[in-house]
Amino acid sequence: MVLCQSDANKTKGDKTPWEAFHDTPGWIAQRDDFLARLDPQTAKALTWRFADDAGERVARKSAEDEDQGFLPRQLTDTGYIARVALRYLSLVTNEPNGVVATNGRLTGLLRLAWDITPGPAPRDLLPTPRDALRDDTAARRFLDGLTPPPLAKAVEGAVQARLAALGRSRVADAGLADALGLTLASLGGGGKNRADHRHHFIDAAMIAVTTRGLINQINRESGAGRTLDLRKWPRANLKPPYPAFRAEVMTQWDHIHPSIRPAHRDGGSLHAATVFGVRDRPEARVLVQRKPVEKLFLDANAKPLPADKIPGIIDGFASPRMAKRFKALLARYQAAHPEVPPALAALAVARDPAFGPRGMTANTVIAGRSDRNSKDPNLITPFRANPKAAVRTMGNAVYEVWETQVKGRPRWTHRVLTRFDRTQPTPPPPPENARLVMRLRRGDLVYWPLEGGDRLFVVKKMVTDGRLYLWPARLSTGKATALYAQLSYPDINLNGDQGYCVQSAEGIRKEKIRTTSCTALGRLRLSKKAT
Repeated sequence: MVLCQSDANKTKGDKTPWEAFHDTPGWIAQRDDFLARLDPQTAKALTWRFADDAGERVARKSAEDEDQGFLPRQLTDTGYIARVALRYLSLVTNEPNGVVATNGRLTGLLRLAWDITPGPAPRDLLPTPRDALRDDTAARRFLDGLTPPPLAKAVEGAVQARLAALGRSRVADAGLADALGLTLASLGGGGKNRADHRHHFIDAAMIAVTTRGLINQINRESGAGRTLDLRKWPRANLKPPYPAFRAEVMTQWDHIHPSIRPAHRDGGSLHAATVFGVRDRPEARVLVQRKPVEKLFLDANAKPLPADKIPGIIDGFASPRMAKRFKALLARYQAAHPEVPPALAALAVARDPAFGPRGMTANTVIAGRSDRNSKDPNLITPFRANPKAAVRTMGNAVYEVWETQVKGRPRWTHRVLTRFDRTQPTPPPPPENARLVMRLRRGDLVYWPLEGGDRLFVVKKMVTDGRLYLWPARLSTGKATALYAQLSYPDINLNGDQGYCVQSAEGIRKEKIRTTSCTALGRLRLSKKAT
């Protein structure tokens, strides 16, 4: 358990101790006093964390062995699971010696020895001349010349994010060329490509042809003094199981599709925990909530807000009379103390006894607006039979596409049902004179007939305004693989790790997107053409 002062924790944020407190009076004495209370061995191990280069050292260590913290734990957990599965299958088959658990290094050795590395290496998807890394001018020229626009935008964003990380880590003389080089290095070479779900198929193929004789051969080679370093192992010593093995694996790799389980269960919270007050005004209906004053005029790192943000915060007070009074007191305080920043001046005014014995500890602010004549699909009101209370829904469950006839022509419209709607005894009525075309949930597979490349996508996110986000089904999601995914699909905008956005149900019709499913054996089942 760690005990710390709340104000010190807010000031520190995600900075190192030196970055957060080195300009505080008595910082050196406080640091030395803290280290003196520890035993000498622990104090010696923690001293570097209080140095001025602690952030740079952490960034350098993370760049050198980025996955050294995760991989050992992952390999340990995988080894334990393999032993448990080995014991269970041995009991099920009643053959204690008939089940063998292979080692991850063994499959890597076989994959390298037999050259089972399908597809281009991630780094090869972005050919970069050596001159582009010479200086910042050459790097900028290379980035400006990238095409098509979705690819150029993704690479530019990744490089700028890397450059910002170098700046936060206080790396000296870091420029655009350095950020570009680190971005290319993060893509990886021609080893196992974990961004593609089909790497599990490669591992399964290696395990399927692993025999006891092959394991004994590798054990003999290791016992003879040879190393298991994959780069130094003589490939000629390991023959493939049959001559056409590599060609068959590559053929199957090109045609295999992952079978993804869709999220057909309506689990999760039905609505957010925050309860808003509902107030009707002549211009609109507003949602209000109570917030501490410290959170109004300070940012997430407990730093004062810029001066141009203060008027907007005050205008967001739910009471116009309170806002007018607060502005008058703030103007009077700033006239008497012009050296105080506007955000700190606003906090001082809020803590003035004129607002009560302890000042203004909290205030009611406007948290949202909506048209009283139209129903907001993301808002649940009345809440618990209280017409003056409202909550926001949590998560959309179903994206429905309905077909209507407009002047004799088909037009597709959408209807998004939230998890809250799905639990009601009477769901919202469908559109009049409409035919249901398809019903999609998160994780469902769809077939998109693109001119080139893979055509199987998965539904990643749906929005109540009709937007539908799709992600390539063969690729894993996440910020770590977003750049590789965009390099694999350079002609469509994947919006970072969000996915390709279809703006409306009518866009689904124009793109000729159809629902599909994938069996456990990887066979696709396309739905009938819904046009």
